[in-house]
Amino acid sequence: MDKIIQGIENKDETIKYVKALGKRHVKYGVIKHHYWVVGRAVLTTLEAGLAESFTKPIKQHWVKFLQLLTNLMIDDHYEELIHIDKSIILHEDHKFQII
Repeated sequence: MDKIIQGIENKDETIKYVKALGKRHVKYGVIKHHYWVVGRAVLTTLEAGLAESFTKPIKQHWVKFLQLLTNLMIDDHYEELIHIDKSIILHEDHKFQII
């Protein structure tokens, strides 16, 4: 993500990089569902780490960013695009529950 954020000023090159990254992920065996899981894990981590600082507007921007990133990585490599719209709960025993 660091390279993507640093390259935000060069939109065309960044999009090209993200799409190529997505194509490589297909070769690694990544399926569309994995993008959703990682996106939710990122949001859950930010929410847990930032607590009250992770405000609703900030979360909405992160959701949009992760959806854009996901859709660019999926590109034409899969049949349809996905949306990160579910929640992951981290329980005290460190087990995740997807709802």
